[in-house]
Amino acid sequence: DIDIVVITPSKEEVRKVIFEAQKRLSRELSVQMFSWNEWKQQEKNNFSFYHDVLIKGISLIGEKPITS
Repeated sequence: DIDIVVITPSKEEVRKVIFEAQKRLSRELSVQMFSWNEWKQQEKNNFSFYHDVLIKGISLIGEKPITS
C-alpha cells in the first residue's frame, strides 16, 4: 500500500480524490488526514510519527508541515 498524510481544512474533498486515485492506481492508499490543529497535536501527542513524516516524508504539494 501507499502511505499518505494529508493536512487539509476540507477532509471530504480529499476523500473523493483519494477514492478516485485508488481506482486509477488499482492500489490501496493508506491515508491519514489532519486539520492543522490536529496536526499540531500530533507533535505533542505522537512525536515519533510527526518526526518520521518530517524527516522521511516527501511533500507532494506545499512545504513540509512544521508546526513550531
